[in-house]
Amino acid sequence: MQSLELNKNLTTDILTESNDILKYLNLGISIPILPEFHKCILEDLKLYNAKAITLVKNIDDDYFGGKTDKIVGITVVYGDGSDVLFFGCFRVYDHDAEKIEFLANSLLKYAKENGYNSIRGPINIPTVIFGWGFMVEILINIFSNIIIFS
Repeated sequence: MQSLELNKNLTTDILTESNDILKYLNLGISIPILPEFHKCILEDLKLYNAKAITLVKNIDDDYFGGKTDKIVGITVVYGDGSDVLFFGCFRVYDHDAEKIEFLANSLLKYAKENGYNSIRGPINIPTVIFGWGFMVEILINIFSNIIIFS
């Protein structure tokens, strides 16, 4: 896990292990992930060699007793062997504009530091909430075969 620090209260960590990503992925998709889907999601995270940039809010452990989860945002990133970095599941827990900007800037910094020339997204990995399933091209194919009767 790499760590980037751009603000004294906010930092980012890079999660590289699929099981670690899965622990926080529900934050990026806004719904719980049922255990029966874990195997499929883990397979895709590994297949795409996905990583996650997590937004961490530094909280006073003495005040909270170290029991507070510090991850308040996430985005999943992956490449396809080209110079394009894909990202998806981008979300900050409380929709705070400063945190969103911080996570977006961290995504840009990650892309630059890892040799990507462009970023595309949000495009989610297929099994993670039907990532490719919502692409326009597929929707056109599906809806073009539907006949509407009036």
